[in-house]
Amino acid sequence: MAAGQEPTLLQRCMAASLTWPDGVIVGPSAVALWGIAGYQDLARVPINRAAPITLEVPHDRARQVGLEFRERATAPEDLRHYLGITVIDPFLAIADALAIMPEPDGERSVAWLVSRQGIRADDLDEGRRRYRRRPGKGKLDRYARLVGAGAASEAELRLHALLQDAGIEGWEPNCPIRVNGRIIASGDVVFEEAKLIVEVDGFSAHGGRDAFARDRGRLRELQMAGYRVLPFTWHEIVDRPAEVVAEIRAALARNTSG
Repeated sequence: MAAGQEPTLLQRCMAASLTWPDGVIVGPSAVALWGIAGYQDLARVPINRAAPITLEVPHDRARQVGLEFRERATAPEDLRHYLGITVIDPFLAIADALAIMPEPDGERSVAWLVSRQGIRADDLDEGRRRYRRRPGKGKLDRYARLVGAGAASEAELRLHALLQDAGIEGWEPNCPIRVNGRIIASGDVVFEEAKLIVEVDGFSAHGGRDAFARDRGRLRELQMAGYRVLPFTWHEIVDRPAEVVAEIRAALARNTSG
């Protein structure tokens, strides 16, 4: 490293590996090191110079600035080597990061990764199966059920149940929206023929000014491509289900006739 330059994540992981040569890079540090698409942009995931690098080690260590350790739990067959650094397998890295995140952030992360085709239900099942008896496995089981059902949150499951009970057909869950060959968003429920997207909590419920600006940009792109976005809150779906169904029917009739 040149003096005065800020270290990159790769350099910090190399330094961590040199400090604890028998350690394994795990958690969010491993996800970022593998370069899994867009992970650094997820809400409240601290991939920056101030965040410690997390390693699994065979036994306790004296604390070091910028390093965190956990007791070794990764099987030898799940270890990989990247530029001389021992790092956990990508499937387990995702599972590990999701398991230690608070559930609201985990749900947001799963939704983000699924919508960008970063992970599939099979990928999450693979990571969950190999995660064994670590803390947080219950979270992974829940995320896998949600993704397997085509939903990325409990609110989406409620919305799907409403549509099914009302006999409304012609929709796809958690559907990527492509404009000019590029995925610009993923709709919680998409009626492609009617160009209608039904969202739970809308595009602006992701937190932070930058995220809000990005979401508003995607909303403009969708509108220019002819899509109409119909947002609902969690409370509307739970407390006023009949009104939600009526609004969706009216929007479908308007979009189909228009």
